[in-house]
Amino acid sequence: MKKRKTQNCGVMIKALTSSFSSIKDNNPISHNLTYYGILKNIIELDYTAERSVVLFECDWVSKGKRLKEDEDGFILTNFNKIKRHQEPFVLASQVQQVFYVEDPIDPTWYIVVTTSPRSNIDNIHIDTDVDDYLQSKTLTQQYFIDDEVQWTRDEVDGILLE
Repeated sequence: MKKRKTQNCGVMIKALTSSFSSIKDNNPISHNLTYYGILKNIIELDYTAERSVVLFECDWVSKGKRLKEDEDGFILTNFNKIKRHQEPFVLASQVQQVFYVEDPIDPTWYIVVTTSPRSNIDNIHIDTDVDDYLQSKTLTQQYFIDDEVQWTRDEVDGILLE
């Protein structure tokens, strides 16, 4: 975190997760789990000039000793010596931006600060399955109110893979 030159490297996603009480348990329990992440890489898959998908590669914290709530109700995360998650990639459109502010009492912990994006697509309702939507031609339609929002950076040279 201290190596970052920018402050906007944090993301959050709420995911429906199944968990088991033991190896022999055949009845998983589904519940929502919030994952807090730090951007490691941004990958744009450009299929044609009109279709592209942006993926974020992140280091994730979701539960356990790297996540806690303080007495004031703030969520704190610890990203020191974090192990690579088995699913590090997420669609850029699925996450919410967050900021991590260093805890003044313990600098190994960071307070999660949520923010509202400049463009808000909460008022748009899509009546189709996410997988069907992502594979449809409507993916090229613009659903953002603010045309200035970009998922990728133009000032950084990309890597072209063939």
